[in-house]
Amino acid sequence: MKKKDTVFLSDVCKKADKMKERGDFSGALSLYNRAIAEAPSYAPAYYSRADLPHLRVSEAEIKNMEIILSTPENPYDKILVSFALSRAYDQKEEYHKAFKALQIGNKLKRSTIDYHPQAIKNDLVVLMEAFTEFETIERDALENQREKPIFIVGMPRSGTTLIEQIVSSHPNVIAAGEIPGLDNVVRPLFPSVNMKAPRGKRLAEIPKDVKWTAATNYLKGLPKTNQKSYFVTDKMMSNFIHIGWIFMLFRFCKIIHVKREKMAVTFSCYQHLFTDGHEYSYDLNEINEYYNSYDLLTQYWDVLFPEKIHTVRYEDVVLNQEEETKKILEYCELPWDDRCLSFEKNKRIIETSSVCQVRQPLYKKAIDHWKNYAQYLLF
Repeated sequence: MKKKDTVFLSDVCKKADKMKERGDFSGALSLYNRAIAEAPSYAPAYYSRADLPHLRVSEAEIKNMEIILSTPENPYDKILVSFALSRAYDQKEEYHKAFKALQIGNKLKRSTIDYHPQAIKNDLVVLMEAFTEFETIERDALENQREKPIFIVGMPRSGTTLIEQIVSSHPNVIAAGEIPGLDNVVRPLFPSVNMKAPRGKRLAEIPKDVKWTAATNYLKGLPKTNQKSYFVTDKMMSNFIHIGWIFMLFRFCKIIHVKREKMAVTFSCYQHLFTDGHEYSYDLNEINEYYNSYDLLTQYWDVLFPEKIHTVRYEDVVLNQEEETKKILEYCELPWDDRCLSFEKNKRIIETSSVCQVRQPLYKKAIDHWKNYAQYLLF
């Protein structure tokens, strides 16, 4: 394929991606199909359109993807196509073929990643040793805080985008998506942690001005608030690691922990090729290990901060939408608003891999979909 042709096709798909982020699925599909018609071997178009609702993949297109997958050139094309092909097989209920395609793509992707599963386990041990008897730590790091961050945390594919879509449908809330800022402002606090001090005293030496600077720098990175909207969501899922720091730094904050059945999360992670991060998600055993570390740490935070973290189960939201939405808004100290029940009408730009799901009303079929692959999910 000539370079100028590749540039043209890339531009077409970028336009389609923007349409998908805005919820214009028919427009996006038209452009992806245009790219495929121009170049039946152009892997990015197959991959990018694969999660569009009501997509029906033709037998000819499946054959084209199988050819790409069997071609030794360009491993990245093979990665893209394997995930798209798996979805096509899944629609046809050919689950064995779907899983085999996933295995190919995940194995290829994992081979490109320098990931060390022990890292999060080491972080977990340090955090649980540092954050003990937290009530002895001063929490007045920031006195004049107008912004009210709502941190939405959990595993990827657990429903965090859905919860942000529900909450941000409230007129008093601004959705900020996945903000990387918290990790950056927390790191300067590490040198002041004294792990040699007695348990319960290891955070006491962090200077107030250092905490104030950290909190202020984070809040500066949030979208500008106004008289009506002063709650801001931060959906960086991995912030579950920083829950202790969050309660230390902010006078007002809310943390919503979204949980989903372990096997559903595990398989959904394995089904997805993430834009970046989530390096553990391309090996089933590594996903399992990461999930176990996440689960242990979040249980620890619940013990340390009783009744301060609102845990919501994805399955409960799907089955009891209004009741669970009321609980979420009450926890966030937000008045009821009917628009939160029609979250799919929220027109904000969504850049996560769940964009197609949250543009539709809730549906139940995703709850047990993983069971079609249960025989392969044995650890």
